[in-house]
Amino acid sequence: MRKQKHLHYAIITVAGFALLFMTVGFAAYGQLVSGNSVAADSRYIRNIGFDAASYNESDTSVSPLARSIGKQSMKLSLHLNPGETYASMINIVNNGSENELLHKIAIDGLPADGVDFHINLSGSEYRETTENIKLAFLRGELNRQQMFVTVEARESADLNLAIGLEF
Repeated sequence: MRKQKHLHYAIITVAGFALLFMTVGFAAYGQLVSGNSVAADSRYIRNIGFDAASYNESDTSVSPLARSIGKQSMKLSLHLNPGETYASMINIVNNGSENELLHKIAIDGLPADGVDFHINLSGSEYRETTENIKLAFLRGELNRQQMFVTVEARESADLNLAIGLEF
C-alpha cells in the first residue's frame, strides 16, 4: 500500500512538472511566432534594391545629363533627339536575410507621345507604372536580376525619369 502511495505521488509530481514545462514552452513559442521577441526581430534584415556599382550604359546609348541611384529608386535626366536611344542595365540584388517579392514598379516623368520606353526585368516588359507584380527575389548576393531600361525618341524630348521599386 505504501509503495502504491509513493508511486501515485511520483506520477502526480512528474505530471505537474511536465505541465509546467509545456506551459512555459508554449508561452515562449507564442512570443516568437507573434514577433514580440527581440531575438525574432533582430534576425530579419531588409537590404534589397539597385546595385549602383552594376549600372552600365550600352555603347550606342546617349549619356544622361544627370543620374542618381538610390537603393529603391533611380532618377535620370535625358535629352534625346529624334532617333537617339538611351539604354542601360542595372542589377537588383537582395542582400537581406529573407526572400522578397517585388510588388510595384513606379515610373514617373514619361511624356504622353514621342518616346518609346520599356523596362525588361526577368523576361517581362513594363512600359508604365505596374502593380501586383509578385516577382520573387531570393536572398543572397549571387541571386541578382538584371533590369534593362530603354528609351527611344521619335521626336526631341527632355525627360526627368524616376523609376521606383516597391517590395
